[in-house]
Amino acid sequence: MQKVDKFTYLDSTVIANNQVENEIKARISKAAASMNKQNKVWKTTDFFCRTKLKLGLYNSLVISILLYGSETWPVTHTVAKKLDGFD
Repeated sequence: MQKVDKFTYLDSTVIANNQVENEIKARISKAAASMNKQNKVWKTTDFFCRTKLKLGLYNSLVISILLYGSETWPVTHTVAKKLDGFD
């Protein structure tokens, strides 16, 4: 086997020295793109598409993309701040 400093596995980048800033930027970018794709849903004022449905869609379609692979990230104040900033 060859030793590498970083690799991508299941669309998540794993880095040897636990620097996750680039991965977090990529996750935020992908989550924002997903949110923009559902722009019609977020702007609708239809009675049946109110807060509860929008929150469920947000959690399943946006937050799941944002936090994919996060179980391997070291949780620092900076990481938490960036994730909270997106949310």
